[in-house]
Amino acid sequence: MEGGEKMDTGKRRYKAVINGETYIIVGNKSDEHLKVATQLVDEQLTLLKQKSPKLSKVDCAVLLALNTVSKQLSQEQEIIRLQRKIAQLESKIKTLEDPEQLLIRGVHTFDQDVNVSVEKKEHMLVEQSLFSDDDYVPAIRKK
Repeated sequence: MEGGEKMDTGKRRYKAVINGETYIIVGNKSDEHLKVATQLVDEQLTLLKQKSPKLSKVDCAVLLALNTVSKQLSQEQEIIRLQRKIAQLESKIKTLEDPEQLLIRGVHTFDQDVNVSVEKKEHMLVEQSLFSDDDYVPAIRKK
């Protein structure tokens, strides 16, 4: 049986069953959070045992830890990439909101930029990524 109780220190004690073993987890996360985490760990260990039945419990736990940390690193890299992109876009927005920058660029160009639809921009990006100047053949004619 899984469940938790609050301790005087503000931390929670949570009783979890993972891979047939009972653990008492002490932390500040909610029972629901720990329940979901426990279920995910138990499911992942079960999958690892099914795929590699000869692995020991310790080896499965190490492999699960490695997989989890690897995924965490990938997600952290994606977060950093997205934060940089957000910073670039925020900077661009500030530039577009600055009246002096509008005058420098010219109102006419700004209006043209705004009128280009998102679909057209996406289409242009796809074309740019599919073809470089070296391998793009604009037309082939038969004689």
